[in-house]
Amino acid sequence: MIDFPYILLILFLLAMTFLNARDRSNDVYFYISAAVVLVFTAFRAPVVGADTYNYVRFFTGESINYSGDRREFEPLFTAYNAVLKVLLFRNGVLYMIVNSVLTLLPVYVLVKHNAYNKPLAILMFFLSSLGMLYFVVLRQILSLSILLGGVIYIQKDGRHKWAVFLLCGILAYFMHTSAVYVFPVYVLCYFVPLKNRWVAISIIVVSIVSGLLLKNLDIMKMLSAYESLDLSATERLDVYLDEELVDTSQFSLLGILKKSIIGIFAFLWMPQKKVGHWFSKIYLVGVVLSNFFFEMQLVERMVMGFNLFGIICITWAFGPLLHNAEYKMKLVSYALTAFMCLYMSFGYVRDSINYDPTNDMRMHPYYFFFQDYHDHPSIKYHFN
Repeated sequence: MIDFPYILLILFLLAMTFLNARDRSNDVYFYISAAVVLVFTAFRAPVVGADTYNYVRFFTGESINYSGDRREFEPLFTAYNAVLKVLLFRNGVLYMIVNSVLTLLPVYVLVKHNAYNKPLAILMFFLSSLGMLYFVVLRQILSLSILLGGVIYIQKDGRHKWAVFLLCGILAYFMHTSAVYVFPVYVLCYFVPLKNRWVAISIIVVSIVSGLLLKNLDIMKMLSAYESLDLSATERLDVYLDEELVDTSQFSLLGILKKSIIGIFAFLWMPQKKVGHWFSKIYLVGVVLSNFFFEMQLVERMVMGFNLFGIICITWAFGPLLHNAEYKMKLVSYALTAFMCLYMSFGYVRDSINYDPTNDMRMHPYYFFFQDYHDHPSIKYHFN
């Protein structure tokens, strides 16, 4: 079984990335890439991506409950659904289109105004776990979009920017409570300085060693100690912590270190003025947390709001510092970049070949909404 749409998408984004590298001032490759990704995300069948079918059926009224979760939704999401039910006539296809536009638009704006190679940022969005998560965690990405809107406003230095950003943080929390830890990290990263690239690289290296040491400690006891505090503000975060640890015995060392290698590469070659950039510091937090908690099943959801900025920071490494480097250093760096890009691409393609149709993420096979998806594995194995 080969899921061709995913493979064709990644090949297309690779082509756009290389074309843009030759003509970086031409944004047409970015606009084409952004449009294709929007169509690919918005026009998928509602059975593609775990939780999506639950959200759509709940929205259209086909189901009175959201899966087996009996907890009430956050109030802003409830209001959001109520308004869209009226505006979109309970149409599930329109619902998915609107959700995709609202969640991807802030990402596109940030990429357009900050990334060096914009199609590369979009490519990294899909080669990382972000592309998959944007198919799955609707409330969380809506919450993140509100925060990103605040980030964009801060960047534009708008009037009363911190009041607006605080409002965004409050609204984001009432859309999904994950904002309770994402928003404070954003604020801290804005004010805490990072002036030396070697400090950032050292922090990543230390987090690798610490993460591997934590693997040999009883991390679940530490997480249980936090949960015992029974903080209502982070109730949904507790769900992430309740998951059993992943069996990492089959993990390759390269797979575990992948994010760290990319992070070190980014900080090594980004311009000095970008080392202390707000986005770089947020990205650094994501890499460090990923290293500490790589055994946790839902760690990607927890660090999504931080790792998102990595797709921009990675493009900064392909700037004048690398272009003007000594030939041997440049050659080694480009070789490493090519290797990691191919490694991630092969991993992405491998996941689309001989996939497990019963996988809980329900990403395969890809269907468009206008295709007959009544026999999709997402329905077969999860809704019977």
